[in-house]
Amino acid sequence: MESVGMTYATPLFELAVEENSVESYASDFKLIQEIVIDDQEVFSFFTHFNIDKDVKKATLDEAFKENVSIYILNFLKLLVDKNRMHSLPEIAEAFHELMNRYLGIEEGIVYATMLLDGSEISRLEEVLSKRMNKTVHLTLQIDSSLIGGIKVVINDHVIDGTIKNKMTLLKQELLRK
Repeated sequence: MESVGMTYATPLFELAVEENSVESYASDFKLIQEIVIDDQEVFSFFTHFNIDKDVKKATLDEAFKENVSIYILNFLKLLVDKNRMHSLPEIAEAFHELMNRYLGIEEGIVYATMLLDGSEISRLEEVLSKRMNKTVHLTLQIDSSLIGGIKVVINDHVIDGTIKNKMTLLKQELLRK
């Protein structure tokens, strides 16, 4: 069964493809994420049932009329009319997933014990992109329990070059003998 997010995101994504505006729509969703979804007070305003729908739509017009595609704005108003604004985070995530699939992008996390600079992450993305034959985008997450080294997780694919992993493997090997 298809999720609510995918049900709403799919036709909007198809429109973005038809208009050759996938990146533009993604940029609009990023703005909406920052302004509406990530701000709990704003999100509560748009999901509250006691606030009139016309007030919500007028607020959307005022906030986004000059900043997002008319189709995205109308889509948000449709969500208000259908009482589906509470599903906006799921819809945005589904749209992002469809975009990544369309553009051949894989997102992953690189775990490290300390901050990596942008050039190190870029080099890692470049190597993994060639290896996976897709564009890889990585997000850094600090994990001091790794002791040293890095671990990369992209979907089900794990590359673990951490000292913690090497110690675990060594311990298993020693216990086998």
